[in-house]
Amino acid sequence: MRELEPLRYALRSTAVATAAGTLLLLLTLSRGQTVVGWSLLGWILMTLVGVIGGSWMTALHGRPGSAFIGAVLGCMLARLVGSALGAWAAIPTGIEAARPYMVGLGVGYVPLQVFEARWFLHRAHRRKES
Repeated sequence: MRELEPLRYALRSTAVATAAGTLLLLLTLSRGQTVVGWSLLGWILMTLVGVIGGSWMTALHGRPGSAFIGAVLGCMLARLVGSALGAWAAIPTGIEAARPYMVGLGVGYVPLQVFEARWFLHRAHRRKES
């Protein structure tokens, strides 16, 4: 059953990210292509790292050794590098790209971070009871 945990995480976190992305899309559709495009870029970057990285962390959680900590740090670094690359790409466009990009980053990051924290707290609680 443990081998299915990363898949469960991926499916549930994808549902959370999709709901957040849908809300983002609904709120930005009337604001033009530039806003929609840059906000979706930020959302996609954070969502990909959140779902893939969280699934990776789920596979390693609770095992002996430092692999889980390495996965956490790898995910943090991937989020940081992805954010920076997107911001670098937005520089030529200016503030018209920066604001929606930052909103997209937040919408892609915050719901998945809350989901991830709850997932691992629940998992740790379940282990204590066993």
